This record gives sequence, C-alpha cells and structure tokens, in this order.
Amino acid sequence: MNARSHLCMIGPQPPPRHGVSAVNEAILTLARESGSQPQVFNTAPASLSRTTMNRISRLWPVTRAIMGVRTALRNDRTAIVYLSVSGGLGIMTELPIVWLGRKCGAQTILHHHSFRYLEQSSLLMKALVRSAGPTAVHILLSSNMEQAMRDKFPTVKQTLVVSNAAFANYMSPPTMDSHGPCRVIGHLSNLSPEKGLFEVLELATWAEQNQLDFEFRIAGPFEDATVETQFLARAERLKNLTVFGPLYGEEKRRFFENLDVFVFPTRYRNEAEPLVLLEALSQGCPVISYDRGCISSIIDSDSGALVPRREPFLPFASETLRLWQNDAHAHSKRRRAARQRFAKLQDAAAAGKQKLLDLLCGNCLTETPAAATLRPLDSSARRLL
Repeated sequence: MNARSHLCMIGPQPPPRHGVSAVNEAILTLARESGSQPQVFNTAPASLSRTTMNRISRLWPVTRAIMGVRTALRNDRTAIVYLSVSGGLGIMTELPIVWLGRKCGAQTILHHHSFRYLEQSSLLMKALVRSAGPTAVHILLSSNMEQAMRDKFPTVKQTLVVSNAAFANYMSPPTMDSHGPCRVIGHLSNLSPEKGLFEVLELATWAEQNQLDFEFRIAGPFEDATVETQFLARAERLKNLTVFGPLYGEEKRRFFENLDVFVFPTRYRNEAEPLVLLEALSQGCPVISYDRGCISSIIDSDSGALVPRREPFLPFASETLRLWQNDAHAHSKRRRAARQRFAKLQDAAAAGKQKLLDLLCGNCLTETPAAATLRPLDSSARRLL
C-alpha cells in the first residue's frame, strides 16, 4: 500500500454473522494480507433482531465511526474511505461519513449490498450519491445491479462489479458422491419470515401430508425468540423436518454437501446477491429461489429454478421438487451443473476482486475504450475541486 494512504473500513463485522458482515470480514482479511493495516470501524448492531432497541444500539458504534473517520481524515487527507452501504434508514448514519470523505478530498469507495433503493425511490440514497460526488467508486454485485445503479443515479460515474463469489472461496470443493434421487431439502439463513422460513415450513407440511419421501433440514440462528417460538410450535408436529442451530466452517460445508436441493423463498427487501446461494452451489447443491435482486445472475436453468417474485412459493417449488425427484439421472447432472456454475462465477469475479484490492491500496479506476483500468491516485485527484 502507498505509505501516504490511510485506509478506513466502515461497516458491520461479525458477530453477528450475515452476508454483509461475512463479505466485510473477507475484504478486511484481503487488505491485511496485502500489507495494509486498515483502521476498522465496526458498525454491527448487538444482534440479528429487527427491534427498535436493537437498531438504536447501532448508533454508538456509528457515532464512534464518524468521529474516528473525522480524526483520520484530519491527519491524512490522502486517506481512503471504504464504506459498506446500508439498505434502509441506516443510510442516514452513513451520510456524515461520506460527506466528510468528500470534504477532505479522500477517495471514497461505496460497497452496495442492497437492491432496495434500485427498485424504488429513495431520497436517502439520492442524498448519499450526491454527497459522495463523481469521484466516488461504487462497488456493485452484478452487471444488472450496475446497470440499475447507473439508470437510477446518472451522476454515478465510477462503478466496479465484484460478485460475492469472490469471497466464497473458503468453501472447499465437494466430493460429488452419488446422491441418488432428489430427496433431502435444506434451508440455511438467519432464520426469519423475510428470508422465507415459514414458506419452507409450508413446503415440509405439504410433503408430509402427501406422504412424499422428502426430508427437510433447516439451519441457522433465529432472528429473535418470538420467531423461534412460533416456528418450533408448528414444526414439532412434522416428522420429516430437522432443525439445526447455527453452522460454521466444516459443519456448514457438510450441511450443503449432504443436501439435494437448497430452497430460498426470500422476500427480504434488501436482497441482492445472497452469499448462501453461492455456498450452496459451491457444494453442488441446486437451488430453488425467488427471483430477487442479483439472484438471476447466480442461478441459471441448469443449476436451479427461479420463482417469479409475485407468485406463491409453494405451488412452484412443490411441482419442481416432484419433477426433480422423478428423474435421478437428470438431478445428478443438475448437481454437477451447480458446482460448475459456482466455479464459473468465481473465475469471473477474480478480476473485480483484484481491482477492489488495488483500490484499497490507493489506485483509482479510469475508463478506457477496452475496459476499466487502474492508475495511481495522486493527491490532487483526491481533493474536491
């Protein structure tokens, strides 16, 4: 890293662990491995709960981040500000950081993890884009997300696509043993109604009522005690469903490897490119998911099936599972296609991952007729004209 470039990284770090905090953790590791010693401002709330009190608990770490970035920029106006952007009201707390960065002439890198403000009007995102200015680099997760950003916010001038597949490489390749017919159905997430927990329960209920040979496995932490109580009260009557707790590392990898299908009925408003879908594909596990955000750029017709977002999940998923179970040979091909899909996504993400690392090391993007390239960012380019 350029000795004059002080890197400030702002965003949630685990715990709690979710898609955004996991990606931030991976990027922090990359920056450190490159020789950087970033100043990290962890803005994670106390838990996964969406209660008002838990949201308020985020105010103190955000306040510390604002004060810390202000001090860092006062000491080094060539600093780099990397910010993981929220999807909703959290943008309000990030506006002062972006404004500070632009005022001091710092290079600002905004990493977007939400599709919410690209599908509906958002005054907060308009304010953030305006505050960041044309010199800010916006990191998007897929080409359709990049196009949506440019269409929605024409003043955005510098973008870089970096798929989350770049950060899922800790999942080792599966053994690809023969699984036989499609039978074991899984769901793993931070378990909540928005992530489709109760749609999975409906699917398991349908299978048991119709005496179908499907086994359902659900893993992950519950969003809060209320959701856990409601779910377990309904799930205890089902004999075809097993509930696991949070899984990490090798246990998580084996969970995906032992599934025949991963289902993801997400209705989460901020959904963009779920890391969990990439993890499923990495273990040769086909996916049935709602088509939201960047998901259509992950799942193709060979590696899974997408449910139109306005259709009910159960009819589509149940029909698909019946078809897949009736042709074991086709499903074996689908499992291989899932693993190949992940490998292709990961290979495609490598260039964007390297450019992001270069940005964190003090280079900036410039557009050429052929492609986006990188050049050293001098102090005059970092200052607001």
